[in-house]
Amino acid sequence: MIRMNNRDITGVLVVDKSKGPTSHDIIASLRRILQMRRIGHCGTLDPLASGVLVVCLGNYTRLNRWLSHADKEYTATLCLGATSVTGDAQGPIAESSGYTIPDASIVAEKLRGFCGEIEQVPHAYSAIKVDGVRSYKKARRGEEVELKARRINIYQLELVSYEFPKLVTRVHCSSGTYIRSLAADLGASLGVGAYLAELQRTRVGQLGLDRALTLASIATIREKGNIEDAF
Repeated sequence: MIRMNNRDITGVLVVDKSKGPTSHDIIASLRRILQMRRIGHCGTLDPLASGVLVVCLGNYTRLNRWLSHADKEYTATLCLGATSVTGDAQGPIAESSGYTIPDASIVAEKLRGFCGEIEQVPHAYSAIKVDGVRSYKKARRGEEVELKARRINIYQLELVSYEFPKLVTRVHCSSGTYIRSLAADLGASLGVGAYLAELQRTRVGQLGLDRALTLASIATIREKGNIEDAF
C-alpha cells in the first residue's frame, strides 16, 4: 500500500501505537522518521490506549475521512467495583460500595444487552468539540459539559475473561463508539460501577495488528532505505 517517488512516500501505514504518546505525538515522530510533512492519522487513540493507528501518507491523506468511518475492533479491560471521573485509569477513582459481585452469567447477559443499535452519550472526557473547544479541556477546567446521545452500533461485545474486578472484553463496533462510555454504562447496568483500565485497538476496517509496525521498526526500515519493501 506504499508507493515511492523522488520526494515522498504515498500510501497507508498501519502503526502499532504504544501506551503513553498521543496520536499527534506519533504523527510528529513519523514526520521526523520519514522526513515528510504530509501525514495524517485516521481516528485518534487516547494516550493510555495502544494498538492500530492508521496513518495516511502523501496524497493518501485525502482518504482520512473515509478510513476514519470504518468499523473498529478493541480489546477492552474494565475494572469493576469502582468509577473514574475521567472514565479511565487516569482517575480520580472512587471505590463503589454496597454491591454484590456479579457472576459471569450475569456479566455475559448484560454485555449482550448492549449489542445492536443503541444510543450512547459520549464521555465528558472525550475529544468532541463543544463550542470549538475539546470536551475534555472543558471538563478539566471544571466546566459542566452536556453532550448529546449518538446512535452507534455494537456488532459484537464478547466476554473474553472475568475474574472480579477485572473484566476483559472484545468489542466490534461502529465508528463513533466511545469505549470509556461503554465501560461506565456497563458498570452502572451491573450496579457495581466500572471504568476502562486498558484499551487496545486491534483492527480498523480490514487493517489489523498483524499488519502493524512499531515506530522503532519503521525507523529501522527507513534507515536501511527499503521502507517500500515492508508493505
